[in-house]
Amino acid sequence: MSAYDAVRPTWREEARRDKESRARLDMERESARAQLRLAELQFAADARRERALAKAEARARAREARAARISGALAWLTGHVIGLLFIPVIGVPAALAWSAMAAYGARLYPFVGYLLPAFSEGAMWAFAAAVTLTLRRDPGRPVWHLRAGIAVFAVFGGALNFLHGLTVGGAVDGIVMALVSDAGVTAHQLVTAGPRRSRAERDDDRFGRAAARRERRARRAALRSTGVDMDARGNARLVYQAGPATLERRFGSTRLVPVKPERRPVLALPAAPPAHVPVAAPETDETEREEEPQQAPEDPVLTAIADALERVVAALPGTDENAPDTASAAVPMVPLSAEEAALAAMRATHAAGNPFSVNQLQTRFKLTRSAATKVRGIVLGENADDHGGKPLNEAERRVQAWPDKHGMSGAVDPGPAVRYAPADDEPVTGTAPEPDAI
Repeated sequence: MSAYDAVRPTWREEARRDKESRARLDMERESARAQLRLAELQFAADARRERALAKAEARARAREARAARISGALAWLTGHVIGLLFIPVIGVPAALAWSAMAAYGARLYPFVGYLLPAFSEGAMWAFAAAVTLTLRRDPGRPVWHLRAGIAVFAVFGGALNFLHGLTVGGAVDGIVMALVSDAGVTAHQLVTAGPRRSRAERDDDRFGRAAARRERRARRAALRSTGVDMDARGNARLVYQAGPATLERRFGSTRLVPVKPERRPVLALPAAPPAHVPVAAPETDETEREEEPQQAPEDPVLTAIADALERVVAALPGTDENAPDTASAAVPMVPLSAEEAALAAMRATHAAGNPFSVNQLQTRFKLTRSAATKVRGIVLGENADDHGGKPLNEAERRVQAWPDKHGMSGAVDPGPAVRYAPADDEPVTGTAPEPDAI
């Protein structure tokens, strides 16, 4: 007996193993079927849930749309309450006149006579609708021609209705039918085509129309007063006189009268107090020597500036107090930049013995601190013994040359200048200029 025969299973053992394998396969198939059924049920439940959600959202949107339509209709009704109140007043006469003229037209014109109210009533209603639509789309557009059409065709419609009533029952019936024909369109125009603007808007429009009429009159008057410029070929060109003018009516015609411009001063200096106001010399210390001295009171500085400028002008050649005033005809000497103005003011205050500080230059001339420090250093360096050989920039050279350029060289003699010591042990020397020194 071999080893294989010893371990080979018997037929009973093989049958048992086959039975276990078939049972296991059956269980796996049943489990797969169960899982498939669960997946199908889950899919169906999800589909039902999605359909329910979609239906709910559709119902919600429908409710919102219905609510929006209802609110829009209510808003429209609220905004057209007055118009709705006049529907019977407008519609009933129109319906009565239309039906009466249709019967009258059928009597006069067989087959097509029913179209007669389209002319007798529809014409004036077409013009009335045109007036309303035009005013709503373009309130500023003129509609007088459309309203004239309403009046003309209202006369036609009233006359036709009067003749109809006169033919049927007499003059009274004709008058009633004519009034009924025109009542509807009249009520419509009074309600819908009336003024829709406020009083302020109507006033603005009226003033605008008046200004436009005055401009047209001014242009016509300017056209009548133009000159003619002829070239070598005989071509003419109108030449208008520029400048302000007023409209004056003389002898039945409008004329342009030029307005003489008033004399306006170019530069107004503050009124100067008496020139003998004492000015205190600034004090410096080691920490603030390079930045600024102690600030002087406000009024003495202004007084010194005004006094110095007045004496400069008085020292100019040809200046006489009794001479006629020709200042308005002279060209004003105005600095070209803030730095030039600051340099001129710094020289004037330095000559008066109380020069501007850095903060005062910044405040009065809107300079940066570096620019104010540079302006102050230039003026102090001009009056010191040693300039240090520092070159001047273009603005500083222009300001230095400004008095010579305008004929003011030599007009100001500031005298001994105030000298600021570079250290605490060196005292401040120099005195303020006397009044006669300028």
